[in-house]
Amino acid sequence: MPINDELASEDFLAAKAAKAAYDREYRAKNAEKIAAKKRAYGKTSAKKAADKRLVEEHRERSREIKQAWRERNPEASHEYYAKNADRILEKERLKNAANPELNRLKTAEWVAANPERAKEGFRRCYENKRETYIMRARMRRQHIEERATPGWANKYAIAAVYKEAAERGMHVDHIIPLKGKNVSGLHVEYNL
Repeated sequence: MPINDELASEDFLAAKAAKAAYDREYRAKNAEKIAAKKRAYGKTSAKKAADKRLVEEHRERSREIKQAWRERNPEASHEYYAKNADRILEKERLKNAANPELNRLKTAEWVAANPERAKEGFRRCYENKRETYIMRARMRRQHIEERATPGWANKYAIAAVYKEAAERGMHVDHIIPLKGKNVSGLHVEYNL
């Protein structure tokens, strides 16, 4: 290597080291200013579009990074969701309301692909909201029976059928369903 190239290389390395030292000193002095600019840039549509494009291009790597972060910070996501539950639920509700058919299709696909997890999720949901589900079913049934019970129905005879079924440990059902596909029956003693 000629001597001039060595000197040029040493000058370049010295200049690079001096620039790095200057940059460190600048960042230390102006940390607040730099952080404010980064926060402002992070909120711009250009930054969001660039992030979205980067995630699309490197989807698998992005998932790996997020998963590794979640494993290192298991409590962070729980804290975030606890603090922002209302905002997250509202955002999901608006997203689902904007395109309900797509949401139903995605859910159906996921349930078909994950039947055991779906069953477990449905069971957990039912256990968590059991009283609500039971109350809704009772109200729905009561509403249907009220609408399907004509004024001339013998309510005492209907009550007697239900009482006898309870004594025998049986279930009362309608011969012609109250909400059939082709025809709907009445809530009268002759249809029980």
